[in-house]
Amino acid sequence: MADSLIEIEIDGARNNQLFFAPLQQTLRGRIDFSKSQTTGEFKLSRRWPTPVPGMAVGVTGSGEMYVRDRLHETDFKQARILATDRGYGIGPERQSYDFPADDTYPPQTTWVHYMCRAVEGGHAKVIKGKLPNVDKLPGKPRTRFIGNEEKDSTEQLADALQAIAKATAENAAAIKLLLAANNK
Repeated sequence: MADSLIEIEIDGARNNQLFFAPLQQTLRGRIDFSKSQTTGEFKLSRRWPTPVPGMAVGVTGSGEMYVRDRLHETDFKQARILATDRGYGIGPERQSYDFPADDTYPPQTTWVHYMCRAVEGGHAKVIKGKLPNVDKLPGKPRTRFIGNEEKDSTEQLADALQAIAKATAENAAAIKLLLAANNK
């Protein structure tokens, strides 16, 4: 983790989980019953006096994309013991993900894009590094994971204008040939 570039922890205002689109998985968010509003959850704070950390999502400087379970950290030993004693499973300490290279939709750009969206939406917080401006990353983030990406309206308009320009140039060349043939 020494080479980590960016890392976020899933930590919503209401002990939320987060559906992380690049993985098509729901990740555990931080669970802190002391910040709960309902009576039932407040009672659980007696059984769970320490917060359960949320999953961490990160990307390293070398481009490795990973999810790690913060329960393996020494700071959360008490929460880990409580969870295992109550029969809850704990995920692997760290799991790396490798996606096929794609020039149009680079996997790291997509990964960081969704990390930024989670933080901007209040579902996560940055725990290491600094989030970049996604617009300055190479390529575009993938927004559809089933089926093909659709072009946005600006791209569709640009394609249509290019098709019109090409057709106009072809028509002008055909008219020029017809006029030249008539003048002979």
